[in-house]
Amino acid sequence: RFDEAPQPLDLAVGASPDMDLYPPELWIEGPSRIYPGGEDDVRRMLEHTSQPANAFITLIGKSAISDFGKRESVEPIYSTKYARTDIQSEVRAWERAPLPTQLSPPPKNRFIPTNLALKCDDIKNLPLSTSPLQPARVSPTLLRDEPGLRLHFVQDCFYRRPKAFAFFSLYTPEFTTDALTYTAAELYQALFGEALQEITYDAGLAGLSAGVAGDYRGLTLSVSGFDERLPELLRLVSSRIRNFPIEKLAFERRRDALVDRLSFFQRKKPVSLCTYYRSLALETPVFTAEQLLTSAKALTIETVQSFQKQLLPAFNIEGLICGNVDAAAAEAMLNVISETLAPSPLPADKMPKRYVRQLPLGEIARQQFEVKNEAEENSATEVYFQVGMDEGSRWALLALFDQIISQPFFAELRTKQQLGYIVNSAVVESRGVRGLVLQVQSNVLPPPEVERKIMEFVADVRRTIADLPQKELRANLDSLASRVLDVDKRLASQSGRFWGEISQQRYDYERPWRVADKVKALTRADLLAFYDELFSPQSVARRVLVTHVFAPSAKPKAFETVQLPDTFFPQPKDGLAEKVLKTA
Repeated sequence: RFDEAPQPLDLAVGASPDMDLYPPELWIEGPSRIYPGGEDDVRRMLEHTSQPANAFITLIGKSAISDFGKRESVEPIYSTKYARTDIQSEVRAWERAPLPTQLSPPPKNRFIPTNLALKCDDIKNLPLSTSPLQPARVSPTLLRDEPGLRLHFVQDCFYRRPKAFAFFSLYTPEFTTDALTYTAAELYQALFGEALQEITYDAGLAGLSAGVAGDYRGLTLSVSGFDERLPELLRLVSSRIRNFPIEKLAFERRRDALVDRLSFFQRKKPVSLCTYYRSLALETPVFTAEQLLTSAKALTIETVQSFQKQLLPAFNIEGLICGNVDAAAAEAMLNVISETLAPSPLPADKMPKRYVRQLPLGEIARQQFEVKNEAEENSATEVYFQVGMDEGSRWALLALFDQIISQPFFAELRTKQQLGYIVNSAVVESRGVRGLVLQVQSNVLPPPEVERKIMEFVADVRRTIADLPQKELRANLDSLASRVLDVDKRLASQSGRFWGEISQQRYDYERPWRVADKVKALTRADLLAFYDELFSPQSVARRVLVTHVFAPSAKPKAFETVQLPDTFFPQPKDGLAEKVLKTA
C-alpha cells in the first residue's frame, strides 16, 4: 500500500512468477495481499504447515549418506551422492508430541505503526512542480546549527508516504589514529552491523530498517521506514553503540575474515591494484594493506571491547531527517541521539581530515609494482589525469569529455587493438578533487607499451573533438544534461541525494540543475580549451600519474618509484558557512 513505485523492469521481474496465482487485477498487489481476500489462503497455509506428514527433511553432511545403508544414488549432473529414506516413525512421534510452550505466536510487534496520517496536507502551500511526475525543487531547512551540531530537515509534500529517512554522522578523529585503531574500528563496525540484524529484527518485520557505516571521519547511523516508529528504532540503535555484547565466536569469525581478505589482497585483479596504489600515492592519511594485515593479526577481543567502551568521547553530530515528519518530530529525533550518546563538541582543529596531493605540473609521475601472485598472467596500466576541484565549468567539461571518449577508447584499445578484456575510462573523485582514469588490463603487451598506446589515443582526442559533427555534439550535451537531471524519482533517492551533499559538506542542493545549465551552455571551443589545458601532450599545466602493475612473468629488472611532493589541495570549503558569508 505504501511502497514507492518500482522501476518498470523490477516490477515486471517481480510480478511475473506469480501471475498464474492471481486474476489480472491482482497481478501487482496480490503477492503482498493478506486481507481482504487472502484469509482463506493464509488459513490453508497454516493448516498445511502444521501437519508433520507434510514436512520434507534434508540432511547435508559428510556422514549423512552412510547412515542410509544401501539406498545410495548419484545425482547425474554434478555426481553428488544422495539418498532417500522413510521417516514415518518420526512423523508419528511428532504427531503424538505435545505442543511446546515456546511454539506460539510471537508477542505483538511494537514497531508496527498505527498512525499512518500524512503530515503535509496543506495542498495550497505546496511548492510548484513543473510535472506531475517530477517533484518540486525543494531543499533541506537547517533546523539547528550549534557548535558540534547541525540538523537538516525536509518535510515531504510530494511523494506522500507515511515514511521517513534519517541519517546521522558522528564525526570523530578516533578511527584513523593508527593502523591498529583503524582495523579495530573496521571490525567494530562489522560486529555492530551483525548485531543490528538481531537487535532490529522486529523492526525489519514491521517495514523499518537500520544501518551503520564508517569511514575515516567516524560513524554514520541511518534509520528508515514508517515515521511513527523511527524515534523508537533510533533510540534502540543508538543506545547499543557503546554496549552491544561482542561475542567471542562472532569476533573470531569476523577477524579471520578480515585477515583472509587482507592476506589475499594481492590476488585482486591487477587493474584493481592500480586503483589501490593510486590512492596510496595521492591521499593521506591512509594505511597500506600490509600495515592493516599486521594490525588485524594483532587484534584481540579485548582490543575491540576497549575501543567500543571508549568510543566517541567527543564528536560532532550532523543529521538529516527527510519525509513524513514535521519540525517538532525532527527535533525529537535529534534529542534521542543527544540523550543516548551525550555528545561533546570537537574543536575545529580536531575534525577528521584527509588530504589529496597535487601532482606536479607538466610532468608524468610514474610508479611501478609487481603482482604478488605467481599465477597471475595479466598486467595492468592506469593513466590518471588530475583535473582538480569544482571551479567554473571544469567538472561539467570533465563529464562531457569522458562521455565523448569512453566508447572510442574501448573500441580502439579493446576491439581494434585487442589489448585486453578490461578497457575502461571513468571520472573519479576524492575529497572534492576529480580526475579521469584510463585503465587497461592486458597479457598482450607490458605496461610501458600499453601506456604508450593510451597516450597515443589521448593525443588523437583533439582531432576527434574537432571533427565531431555538431549534431552529435549537441546530442552528447542533451544526453548528459538529461542524465544529470534524472534525480529524485523516489523519496529514498531524494533523501540519498540530499545526504550526499550534506556528508560532503557542500550543501549544494541545486547541483543537478546548476550542472545541467552549465552543460547546456558548453561549446566545442570550451571542450577544446579544456583538452589543451589538461590533456594535451604539449600542455605545461596537465597533471598525470601513471601506475603500472606487472604480472610476475613480465616484471622489469628495476621498478620506477615516485615520491610526490607534499603539496595538497585545500580542504573542501564548508558550503553552509560559505552561504552564510554570502548572505551576510
